[in-house]
Amino acid sequence: MEPRREFVLIEMLEKIFAPSSGKVKLGIGDDAAVVDCKPGNKVFSTDTLVEDVHFNRAFHPPRLLGNKAIAVNVSDINAMGGEAEFALLAMAIPQTTGDDYLEKIGQGIAEGCRQYGLEIIGGDITRSPGPFFINIMIWGSVKKYATRSGAKPGDDIWVTGFLGDSHAGWLWLSGEADETELELIKNEVKENRLNEKIFFLAKANINPKVCSKAGPLVAPLVNSMIDVSDGLSNDLGHICTASNVGAEINLDLLPLSPALKWWAKNRGKDPRKIALAGGEDYQLLFSAPPERESEIRSVFDSLKVKCSKIGKIKEKTRGIKFFDKKGYQPVEVEGWDHFA
Repeated sequence: MEPRREFVLIEMLEKIFAPSSGKVKLGIGDDAAVVDCKPGNKVFSTDTLVEDVHFNRAFHPPRLLGNKAIAVNVSDINAMGGEAEFALLAMAIPQTTGDDYLEKIGQGIAEGCRQYGLEIIGGDITRSPGPFFINIMIWGSVKKYATRSGAKPGDDIWVTGFLGDSHAGWLWLSGEADETELELIKNEVKENRLNEKIFFLAKANINPKVCSKAGPLVAPLVNSMIDVSDGLSNDLGHICTASNVGAEINLDLLPLSPALKWWAKNRGKDPRKIALAGGEDYQLLFSAPPERESEIRSVFDSLKVKCSKIGKIKEKTRGIKFFDKKGYQPVEVEGWDHFA
């Protein structure tokens, strides 16, 4: 990237991400940012979106791509029980990328920051000889943090929201949709121009929403927690490995949206398998003692967020098993793998 254009882009982003709180003593424009942090624990995370791995420019609106870059990082902070405060943005940009596209990404990132209450305070821009990269490094405060390693036999297993919608949306976007439909999605058309259920699934993938208030409220009540980014079965496996336990999941209790059920039925697929292995749901998966059930339900009722009890933590020797009304079912523990 030519130095002159780099500085122009930095100036553009500096205006979009102008500091909005007194905590930022020095933001974009210097060698590093300066932030006035309160005492207590801080929680840090980072995530990268790579073109043709996590998104496709042919149909992913740049504004919603920027918003998603923030949401997936907020999801990690939320799963630890933290509240996001600040972020650094880094982008590796192909030479052919237009400034209008980059500005729309910046606008989407700014919208995500306003939605989740954090600020971009700096970062880096460079040229990429290949795909487009967006990296967000994020941090915030946490009072009572939750980890993957605290699950105990006897815990109930809970998950928020619906599962599998994002993966079904991705399968439609990347293989089933025609050019006209992809243009409608790319241009953020109103849903009455597309099948309502298809539009719901597509939005779940390109514009995920995170209930960022849930993590801090439920963290004091749980023994373990993770966000569902790699698929329920995979992320449950992470908890079981870290906690040295097993688990049993009732397939009949998996929260499935009407849109996913419709989509799967029309394609002869089992929606439960999509829910288990899909990924990019960005819901909370956690385990908690049974005596905490009323408090947990109260938290999510107050937030008006769906939360489902789907199984039990077991002893490690039991492994991870899935069952329904017909008995135990052979389901592989699988999900998203970047290197598969």
